[in-house]
Amino acid sequence: MKRQLTVLGAVVATLALGVGVAFAMGLLNLPLIPVAVTHGPWLGGAASTLDITLGSVPPGFDVSDGTYVGWCLEDNFLDDPPDGELYPLVDSTDDPANFPTPCENYDQIPWDRVNYLLNNKDGNVWDVQLALWVVAGTAHPLHPRPMTQAALDMVEDAETNGDGFLPGPGDVVAVAVCADGIDVGLPGGLWQDTIFEVFFDGDGCTPGYWKQPQHFDSWPAAYAPGHYFDAVFGDGPHITLLQALKRNGGGENAFLRHATAALLNAASPEVIYPYSEAEVRGMVQFAYSNGAFEDTKNLFAAANEDWCPLN
Repeated sequence: MKRQLTVLGAVVATLALGVGVAFAMGLLNLPLIPVAVTHGPWLGGAASTLDITLGSVPPGFDVSDGTYVGWCLEDNFLDDPPDGELYPLVDSTDDPANFPTPCENYDQIPWDRVNYLLNNKDGNVWDVQLALWVVAGTAHPLHPRPMTQAALDMVEDAETNGDGFLPGPGDVVAVAVCADGIDVGLPGGLWQDTIFEVFFDGDGCTPGYWKQPQHFDSWPAAYAPGHYFDAVFGDGPHITLLQALKRNGGGENAFLRHATAALLNAASPEVIYPYSEAEVRGMVQFAYSNGAFEDTKNLFAAANEDWCPLN
C-alpha cells in the first residue's frame, strides 16, 4: 500500500488513497516480549483521557521507554490494569491471527475505523473518547454515556469514511495494551484495556542499500541496474540507474542518488513508502523543469533514510 501525494511546487501534501490492503504483519515494529506499562490518572492526559508510559522496552523498535497519548479502549467501568506489570503490545494494523492471548477477540474491533478516528479528531478529549467507544463497538450496552454533538459527528465521519483506512507515513497507529481482552458487558472482566498512539514514520532504504550487488535481488521486477535514468523518469541524464546511485557529491548528483532510491522504494511491495512511483517520476520531472534539485532531494532523502525492512 502506497500513500498518494501531489507535488505543488516544492510542497507535498498527503492524500490517503488506495487503502484497504491487508498486511500479514503490522505497520509497526513492536517488541515480541511484554513491556512494563503505567497508566496516568483518568482524564489527566496531556492530550487524551490518560497518559500511558512504557518501560523496559528493548532498543530497535518503533516504541521506546516514554509517555504516549492514551485512551480507554472499552467502557467497562473497570480499573486500568495494574501499573508497572508486563503486558503484550498489539499493533492494530497487524493480522488478527497474530493477536496474543487473552486478546484474540480484538479481531471484533473495526481497527480501520478506530485508526481513521484517531487521525481525524475534531473535538475535545472527552468528545474523542466518547466517539472511540462507539466506533470500536466497546461502549457499555447497559450504561451508555450521553453523546456530545462533536462525538456524534466524529462517529458519523468514521463510519462513512473509515472502512479500509490504513495509516500511512505521518499518521498515528493505535497500539493496544493487552490486559484481559474485550469484556464489555460480560462477567468476569478484570481490567480496562487501553490503547496509545504511535507516530508512523514509514519505511525507506538508502541509495547505499540499493547500489550494493548483494541487494540487487531486492530490486522490484520492473527495474534493473542497467535501465536508463532518462527512460525510466522521462527526464534527466542518459545514465543507468546504478550509475545514478553511485554518483558522489551534492547538487544534482545527490538528487540523482535519492531519486533513484525513491523510485525503487516506491515500487517495492515490501516497503511502506510515502510516495507512489508516478509521484516520484512527477517530482523528478518537476525538479528538472524548475531546477528544484535541493528541495526535492531533501524530500526523497527524508523518506529514504527511514528504517529499511529488506534483507
